[in-house]
Amino acid sequence: MNRAAVPILILRAILGAAVCLSLSCDSPSGQGAQRKGATAAAPTPSVESAARPPVSSSSTGQLAQAVATDPEGPIIDWNYEGPSIGIRSAGPTYHVTAEFAIEEWDNGKAPEALQRWTLLCSYPQTRERPATECTLTRLMVTGLPKVGERPTRGFLGMVFYPAVSTNDHSTADGTLRIDDVDWPRGKLAHHRLRGPEASSAMLRWKYSGDLMYLESFTGGYVDTDASGKRTAVEFRIPEYTSVADVPIRLKGWRTARLKEWDSLVSGLDSADRVTWERIKSDPKNRPNFEMIDEIKAAFPEWEAIDSGKHTMSADEEKRLEQLMKAGVVRAMERWLATTALSAQARARILIYFRERNPS
Repeated sequence: MNRAAVPILILRAILGAAVCLSLSCDSPSGQGAQRKGATAAAPTPSVESAARPPVSSSSTGQLAQAVATDPEGPIIDWNYEGPSIGIRSAGPTYHVTAEFAIEEWDNGKAPEALQRWTLLCSYPQTRERPATECTLTRLMVTGLPKVGERPTRGFLGMVFYPAVSTNDHSTADGTLRIDDVDWPRGKLAHHRLRGPEASSAMLRWKYSGDLMYLESFTGGYVDTDASGKRTAVEFRIPEYTSVADVPIRLKGWRTARLKEWDSLVSGLDSADRVTWERIKSDPKNRPNFEMIDEIKAAFPEWEAIDSGKHTMSADEEKRLEQLMKAGVVRAMERWLATTALSAQARARILIYFRERNPS
């Protein structure tokens, strides 16, 4: 992939910062402000507050448009042209370097997953073969918690973290197909061929000088559920840029919860540690967590629930969870009494277990 556009875009951003410095674009707090260039705002270096030249009245209009921006762009929409996605240069050659978020809307329902697309396209790839070449990288986050929330413990203390994955698609390996492209008029349609569903998307852009600004985006795919019902899923770029605070589980040799357990075991005296190793080596020496009789006694309609004829209410689900948590703690207490562990070790283990399975 030819990425010649990237240094040019960075150069323009640096140039924007230099212009801002020449205008003394200082924020009221005395920190270096930022000015949106042709593609993106670049932070200006901090300047010592001493020996600042006064701002002349002739530059106040320019200064007013340059102050107080963040890395995403201006805080006031003076002449915002949309996301910059590429550049046109002599030849002509065209380069798209677009990054944007994708929400999947199914029948008007708010998305439960997010994607970040990075689309890189060039034309021509070589003078001998004047074709459009593209790569698409999709970063996908599923199981996303609500905004401002962290994953919480669910049924019996289980925690489900968001899943983060990436998929790469390319015209070179046939996993991405260009259906329609018109570089001078600003149109590019592609079809993704790999994945659980085949999707399509179209970008339309306008030119401002030699820069490309995204004007519209459409896309989606047809989803089929287990019953064969087909629904149309629409791709949408969100209205505003945001940050997804996504906790990512980094899997090691042992689970995170075992770290606390290992610490507890290492704190036992040597005799109890030997006893615990002996218990672990005997797969038959385990607590009996079977409590179907207690559940049936608490829920006379359990047969209907188990067969799917009766759907549990929220209160019933809560009552079942409390019953099971209390039952596993009782089972652990009964089992510990049968082991050769010391009374102190049994007490520490039971406290540890109760704290992590509150009823």
